Amino acid sequence: MLLRHSKNQIWQVVDSCAYGGIESHILYLATALKEEKHNVYVVFLNDYGVHPLEARLKEKAIPYVKCHGILSYLNLIKVFNPMLIHSHGYKANLASRVAGKVFNIPTVSSFHAGDCETMRLKFYTTLDRKTAFLTQPVAVNEYIANSVSGTPQVIDNFVPMPPYYKDVQNIQNIGFVGRLSHEKGADRFVDLASRFPTMDFHVFGDGVMKAELQANATDNVKFHGHTETMVSAWKTMDILCMPSRKEGLPMAALEAMSHGIPVLAYGAGALPKLITDGENGWLLDLPEGAQTHTFDMESALRTLTIPHVRNCGIKARETIKTAYSQHVLIAKFIKLYEGITRYKKDADKALYYV
Repeated sequence: MLLRHSKNQIWQVVDSCAYGGIESHILYLATALKEEKHNVYVVFLNDYGVHPLEARLKEKAIPYVKCHGILSYLNLIKVFNPMLIHSHGYKANLASRVAGKVFNIPTVSSFHAGDCETMRLKFYTTLDRKTAFLTQPVAVNEYIANSVSGTPQVIDNFVPMPPYYKDVQNIQNIGFVGRLSHEKGADRFVDLASRFPTMDFHVFGDGVMKAELQANATDNVKFHGHTETMVSAWKTMDILCMPSRKEGLPMAALEAMSHGIPVLAYGAGALPKLITDGENGWLLDLPEGAQTHTFDMESALRTLTIPHVRNCGIKARETIKTAYSQHVLIAKFIKLYEGITRYKKDADKALYYV
């Protein structure tokens, strides 16, 4: 799907080859902007082959284009001259920041996560955050905002409200959704499963720890890999478990809660802001260090009753509807966009008269 010449284009830019929280956020943001009659496009910084996000964009009739690196991206900007560029992830952020200065286009850089798995990633993440003052930074929680230079705005992730929700009848299917990495605590989830041999533990996602996790997992752990759509998974899941060591504001938690599925989590990132312990989910103190054992999570899971889980699920869905739904938060992005594009127009006018 190609870009067409049109006025007031808002670009959502990403460098990505898989589908995760950032890609979900871009899909929801682009969809909401389109519904609000904004001229939105998704731009991939590189072409890594067929991307899982493409089918979803086509389904929503959201135009997109794939570049072939930085030079291709710069040429695209020169040809189409978008009104605003909103980038996601350190590669897209750094490239868009430079392009914005070269072509005098307002830019927004989103900071989604608080984890760095490798030294290389840590270097580029640090560079991204130290140069954020050259753009308008947006962070998904206060912790990430405090690590970003400039004047970052905190705007929560959001999800659309699904038409149905899970009415819990049992506590049998426990889910993990996310990257199979140390930061996400996938090893803790497998450890937890070994303590409940009569329950089913479902892993949705892929990553560097997959082989290790499969080797250590008990028979009640089912690995589903990367899943194109979670629709059927949400219908069967009773509780979402998030044993993360580091987090931003995880899209998986928002999506689960919007379906009436409560979350059992450690207090990483913005999860303490999202979950009120015992009311719309269960929140445990973040364990010290990198320990794997989950005795506290085991104790919490053993105390849960079906009525309590059902009641928390209802309140979880209400939390999303009132504070983290598309219609609540899209207005903040639109206000942000209008503010910095108005500033550009005023600055251009002043320069013209000088």
